[in-house]
Amino acid sequence: MPHEHAVWIETLSAKLRFPLGATIVLLAVGTFLLFLLSRVVAGVPVVEAAVADVLLFVLLVFPLAIPVYVRRMMVSLEARALSMVEDPKGVRKTLASLGRLTPVALLSVAIFLSFFVPLAAGAQPGALFSPELFLFVPFAVAIWISATALWTLAYSLVAIYRMGRLPLKLRPFALDRALGLRPFASTCLRLTGVYYVLTLLLIAPDIASPATPAFIYVQDFVLVLFGLPLFLLPLLSLRAKLVAVRSEKMAWVNAWFHRVMQGVESREDSELPPGLQNELASIDKIQREIQSIKSWPFDVGAVAKLLTILLSVTAILLAGVIRKYLGF
Repeated sequence: MPHEHAVWIETLSAKLRFPLGATIVLLAVGTFLLFLLSRVVAGVPVVEAAVADVLLFVLLVFPLAIPVYVRRMMVSLEARALSMVEDPKGVRKTLASLGRLTPVALLSVAIFLSFFVPLAAGAQPGALFSPELFLFVPFAVAIWISATALWTLAYSLVAIYRMGRLPLKLRPFALDRALGLRPFASTCLRLTGVYYVLTLLLIAPDIASPATPAFIYVQDFVLVLFGLPLFLLPLLSLRAKLVAVRSEKMAWVNAWFHRVMQGVESREDSELPPGLQNELASIDKIQREIQSIKSWPFDVGAVAKLLTILLSVTAILLAGVIRKYLGF
């Protein structure tokens, strides 16, 4: 039996009693064969299929695997969050819609229209009712698969934000400068990396095809640039917890320091007893430890990895645009 948050691919695998990997491969091959059949029905020779079209459907196996990988990451993070809360219902509620089909359907329609409407606007009258209309059938299936991957990614990032707003039991700052929240940031980074892999797969046919319209490249750039806020925005709730704890602890140690200084100022002699000196040293050490509590639950290395991925995907897309419009 699949997990309660299972995506439709896992549910289909369970119903067919096929291994999950075999189900993913069969779906990819079936969609690719549907693509070839649509070209035959539309009267387009299969041997003249554009490299971009072939690339799109051969790589379907990766968008099909992404929702499964993402769901498993979120189940692991869910277990982590459950160990940090008293009421498990709040954690489970954050992932309640991960495997729902309605948002996938709505997203599929939106993506399809974003491609179809501009093409329809520039088409000749009656062209949309030609046999070539059958070419949109496998294209719609590919969009459904991509929408499933995009939905699981987007919803998982929202779920991380919602988990961060729960009353989590944080680790002591003396043991962990991120207060036990680093796994949330690590998951967020991996989700963003998966998003960029999916984005690269989606824009690869656009780069390979010489007939890609300019507005498609604009959509591709938006997809690439959207990755950075996808990483940071879900972590805002976790950042708020870190900042609140640091402020609370700093207020506590400052009040302690104020009481000690009142005792120091009330003394008439200039020499401080050893016990008071040790107490001041302890206060100074604790202040420095509190100040070392992270403002964000990730390390600088995580941001460096994200920027490297972002720049790499951007460079690939720019290279494709330059090749097309400058003839390089």
